[in-house]
Amino acid sequence: MKHILKIFAAVITIIGFTTGCNKVDNLTKVDALPVYAAGVSPVLSSSLTSVAPTIADTNTAVITFSWTDPKYGTDLSNTKYILTIDSTNKNFGAQNNTKTVFGVLKTTMTGRELNAYLLNIGFKVGVAQSIDLVLTSSYKNNNERYLSNVITVKVTPFADPSILVTQNTSVVCTLANGALPSNNFWWTPTFTGYTGTINYTMQYDSAGKNFVSPIEIPVGASLLTKGLTQSEMNATALNSGIPGGTTGKVEYRIKGVTPNGTTMYSNVVNVTITSYVPILRVYLPGSYQASTGNGNDWDPGTAPELIRDLRSAVFNKMYYIYIYLPAGAQFKITVGREKCVCGFCIGKFGY
Repeated sequence: MKHILKIFAAVITIIGFTTGCNKVDNLTKVDALPVYAAGVSPVLSSSLTSVAPTIADTNTAVITFSWTDPKYGTDLSNTKYILTIDSTNKNFGAQNNTKTVFGVLKTTMTGRELNAYLLNIGFKVGVAQSIDLVLTSSYKNNNERYLSNVITVKVTPFADPSILVTQNTSVVCTLANGALPSNNFWWTPTFTGYTGTINYTMQYDSAGKNFVSPIEIPVGASLLTKGLTQSEMNATALNSGIPGGTTGKVEYRIKGVTPNGTTMYSNVVNVTITSYVPILRVYLPGSYQASTGNGNDWDPGTAPELIRDLRSAVFNKMYYIYIYLPAGAQFKITVGREKCVCGFCIGKFGY
């Protein structure tokens, strides 16, 4: 009996092992992977061979680039296309000057979009030059990349200056509130879409002078706003020929400069300013400064300041100073820390 049971158990084990093997075979059996044919290089073309957009074409499609189907083995939606733009014969060194699209066989550019690519290359406004374009096709994961032919298009960048706005068109400045905020200016970027650095400067002049000799206020790179205190707004009025205690109009604009020297000026905004008579600060630069511990010789920036007499009858008219001057010392009197160049305010101290 025991011998029969052992034989029966052995038969069950063999059947189980055979059944398990069949299951493993079923699990490891897979269908063959599909084989996709290799794609082909796309053929790139342009709707125009020459284009010269203007500011009026900012939001208008001015050129279309299209290409043939690279015939990948999957749906078109899984494909990626990179259009690279560079100066003619530069061998596409400006690799960051690209436009990427997915799942389509063409792309358009507005006037401003194309203009930004041209400025990124370094083209100058109003100068006709040529660009080369090449297309790279691939799957979305960048596999199976193909390069197209190179095409050439003649292009002319256009002026795209900042648009300047002012918080206030009229301000009143007072001596007592000189340190308080007075006015803010904002502007759009020069060459919207341009990715390079643009250095901005605010210019101002009295109304109607057409900025023949503007005075500048540095702003900095890539900054799009500038705030001025009452004292600073007052200074723009005085520097524009508006006497303290009167009202006049000052014009402001923004100058944007690209690294290659391309310069654009914004629109002009006007601000009517009621000015005040500021406190004049007077300094005594001279040949005595270094030897007496008063800064550097002939340097208004380190020279001692005269004491102001603030009595109303002599306001901004009377100043005095107590200082030791060696025999033969020479000096000048300057209003402000700038160097005096008038030639008339020089003095000589002696016994």
